Amino acid sequence: MIGVLLAAKAASEAAADTGRAAVTPKTAAAIRRRYHDTLDVAFALLPPGPPPTRRHRGGWRTGQRKA
Repeated sequence: MIGVLLAAKAASEAAADTGRAAVTPKTAAAIRRRYHDTLDVAFALLPPGPPPTRRHRGGWRTGQRKA
């Protein structure tokens, strides 16, 4: 996932350096495809069954919401 996010950052910076407001649709599609492929691998590695229980079920604190 780190590689995908760094590639997205580099593509965004390269687009900005050339004066474009966004990356090309082709580049965005390639990054999106890598992102979803990475998520598929991560979900495949998770053990079967229900998700683990959360330690704090009280929700977000006010300070966390503002952040």
